[in-house]
Amino acid sequence: MTLIANYCDPSLIRNYLAYTVGAGLENIRETTTLVQFVDVYLNGRYDGVYLICEQNETGKTRVDIEDDFEKATTPQEMGYLLEMDARAPSEGEPNWDYIVVNGFNYAIKSPDYEDIEGTDVSFLPYVNYIKTYMQYSWTALASNNFALVEQYINVESFVDSYIVHELFNMIDVGYSSYYVYKKENGRLYSGPIWDFDVSAGNCNYHESGAKSNYLWAADTNIWYANLLKYQEFKEMVSKRLLEKSASVEKTLINAIQSVYDCKNSFERNFERWNILGSYVWPNTEEIVAIKTWEGQVEYVRKWLNDSLDYINSVY
Repeated sequence: MTLIANYCDPSLIRNYLAYTVGAGLENIRETTTLVQFVDVYLNGRYDGVYLICEQNETGKTRVDIEDDFEKATTPQEMGYLLEMDARAPSEGEPNWDYIVVNGFNYAIKSPDYEDIEGTDVSFLPYVNYIKTYMQYSWTALASNNFALVEQYINVESFVDSYIVHELFNMIDVGYSSYYVYKKENGRLYSGPIWDFDVSAGNCNYHESGAKSNYLWAADTNIWYANLLKYQEFKEMVSKRLLEKSASVEKTLINAIQSVYDCKNSFERNFERWNILGSYVWPNTEEIVAIKTWEGQVEYVRKWLNDSLDYINSVY
């Protein structure tokens, strides 16, 4: 488990809402973290409202793929969890800690080479296998053959994760905090969704990304951009929105009501951390001008409603 401060999000609810929406979409539900707001005390001192989340890792209740070298004795039998991460070259070694596919860096979150240190098992065949599989997936995406794409990619998971990323305009989606995983002896999936504090208009360094009427994920994420070249994928997104828009809207209403029910805790948080009305990176001027927590929540609510309306109008 991990505690998220949501310090740069003056509503404190963007991550909570994104994960709650994701949990309502069947094709990414299993890998979407459970969430709970908590009041945190440290040595008797009140330290504010935090969000408890599950780590992005493998496990029966997280990304349920095989990660045991004793069971996955061949690379095909292993599951793989990768994060698109532009910072990977500064944090590790290529073809060991991360791979480069189609010009983008993917940190290898699982399997972990430390699990086989001191054994005669070689990590390199596993790295080569997932790198080759990712390259084949890109070849399929460029083939103009949607049936071939579906052989390598679980497209339904990409549809659901796309809807969440597009709804929130998660700013990092094109270069960081974007996860994919491959099941043992199976295809590539999108997920888990992650890291939405800089989303839903909370960004002053990408003008388009702060707009509720802009398809940020389609513009910046290479997976979505290439999938959207296929009419079949667009039609899947359209069908999914027809199925789920009403429930997404209801989920947002209920989730926002649930945070209002804890209003006293949130107001106390900003007595402890007096940042409302002050700039915290990367708040926009519009967000800084809102000096109450209720105003921040209303901003997010309206922004997401406008975004959902816009996505529906496009698809």
